[in-house]
Amino acid sequence: MLKNREELLEVIKFGNDIKKVINKWDPMNLIYFDLDDEYETEIKEIRDEIIIKKIMTVNNLSLCIRNIFKNKFSDEYNSKPNIEIEKSKEILDFSKKYNLLDIEFDNLKKIEIKICDNQVNTNLKSLLCCCVTMKWVL
Repeated sequence: MLKNREELLEVIKFGNDIKKVINKWDPMNLIYFDLDDEYETEIKEIRDEIIIKKIMTVNNLSLCIRNIFKNKFSDEYNSKPNIEIEKSKEILDFSKKYNLLDIEFDNLKKIEIKICDNQVNTNLKSLLCCCVTMKWVL
C-alpha cells in the first residue's frame, strides 16, 4: 500500500515517463490519430511490474515488455531485434529519478484515481488542480 501522497505522485510521474517511452516507440503504430492513451493498459502493467516485482535489470524488464505486448497483441506484435532492451534502458534511466524500491504494494492489483467523480487520465497537472478521491481495488 502506498504510504503517502508523495509515493502516489512518484508512481504517477514514473508512469508518465514510461508513457513517453512507449508512445514514442509506438510498437503497434496506433498513435497516428494523435491519441496518447493507446497503450495505457500496457504502460500500467510495465509500471506495476517494475514497482511490485522490483524489476530493475534491463534483461528482466525487456522480457517483461515483450511478454506484455505479446500477450496483448499476440501474433500482430513483431518487434525489431533488441528493441525491448533499448526501451528497457530508457525506462530504467527514468526510474533512477524516483525511490521506487521503497514503494510497497500489498496485493495491489490496480490503483484507480477518480477526480471529481469522473474517470480521468492520471495527468499530474489535473491531479494537483482538482480534488482527489482514491479508490483502492485489492
